[in-house]
Amino acid sequence: MLQVTRLGTRAFIAEFRQANDSKTHVRLGTPATNLDKADPDKLTLAAARSAAQRQLDKLRDSDVRENRQKGADLLQDVFLNYVRAKNIISENSRRYEQVLRMYGGPLWEMPTARITPQAVLDQRDKVANGTFLSWHTAKGSASTARGGPGSANDLVEYGSMVWSWHRPKQPNPFAGIEPFPTGPAREKHVFEPTDLPRIYTAVQRLQADRRTLFWTLLLTGGRPLAVLRMKWSRLNLDDGYYTLTNDKTECAGWKPASSPEWNYPLDNWLLEILREHRMFAPDDAVYLFESNQMKRRGQPMSHTALDTIFNELREQCGLPRTCTPYAARYTRATYCEILFGDTLLTQRMLNHQSDYGKAGQQIRGTRMGATGGYVKTLTEQVRSKCDTYAATMKELCGLLPVSEQTKAIFFENRALTIYERHEYLLQAGSPEVLKEVSGPGRAG
Repeated sequence: MLQVTRLGTRAFIAEFRQANDSKTHVRLGTPATNLDKADPDKLTLAAARSAAQRQLDKLRDSDVRENRQKGADLLQDVFLNYVRAKNIISENSRRYEQVLRMYGGPLWEMPTARITPQAVLDQRDKVANGTFLSWHTAKGSASTARGGPGSANDLVEYGSMVWSWHRPKQPNPFAGIEPFPTGPAREKHVFEPTDLPRIYTAVQRLQADRRTLFWTLLLTGGRPLAVLRMKWSRLNLDDGYYTLTNDKTECAGWKPASSPEWNYPLDNWLLEILREHRMFAPDDAVYLFESNQMKRRGQPMSHTALDTIFNELREQCGLPRTCTPYAARYTRATYCEILFGDTLLTQRMLNHQSDYGKAGQQIRGTRMGATGGYVKTLTEQVRSKCDTYAATMKELCGLLPVSEQTKAIFFENRALTIYERHEYLLQAGSPEVLKEVSGPGRAG
């Protein structure tokens, strides 16, 4: 089975590690700079939550859709102003806030300046053993929190952040703490080449708009939210691209805050599908995929519609329950790595947030900066690779004869997993080996 790890920006493909060999590393936080040091005794995690909730409630009173969208990020951003590591993006802060609220216990209402290593370790052990008293339970509310080693490790990470801010010149006592083993990574399903013909047949039986939705998801690798909210006004069917900007509302799901403004290229197969889709779409349609429910007229399809598509695919094709809408994104990531052997290129083809800095800044860990010239040439650089990926998917779905290169990459030595074949292609990082096995034009 194909498997994709959730750990690391470069690791799109990985076999899952066994429970006794998998650990979460404690990431020591860098000092935050936007906390009010004037009165540290008032800096509690509970206060952070309350301040964020008050601001969120103000936005919820408004009927303006843009304000509602902004409100989705507000709770996370305000919370990060209290406990923050500079390498943590705001999209992840909701999880951090939930872990602390569920499992923080006495840490939740304790001034951050008074949080000690011993208090963190005591609570960590309780969470790991499932014997903790959650904040919800203490307030008389029901809670489904179960604890576990992963949440326990998170508490140590947050304790480290708090310590590094209040005592930046002192040694960090959390540095030497050994994290609990957390078990195997969460499974992320990738479509096997042998499953694609059945998947293609099942998808073609779907209603036209849902069929187009599936192929758009698979051939862009976009996140479900991004694809569901794609707009006709940003789609150029003549030149073959979708315009992305830094607008959080207009480009929701594409991580616009951490990407440059550029024209995301679409392959020829997807353009054919979308041109046909446009012929049957209402002239006043705003979204590519609009809901057919009267009460949601003019609004994008809901995630429920997308879940229904994958429920049918799982039932008809015998796919596991881990085959969710994100499987399309994992499939594009995995296959692009196999075809091109270039993780930076894979990130570009996913519009992945880690492959850009803010416009004009140097990209850490990559070969070039996000300069204006880089952004202008990006579309054409990626377009040919998108066409190669789409042509490969056509071959694997049975719409084109399977080429020798595709056979060599995806079907030779069936005893190997896709990941093991990928490692063979990239052994010693040799472009010659990749070219020899994959053939001309596939080495990236």
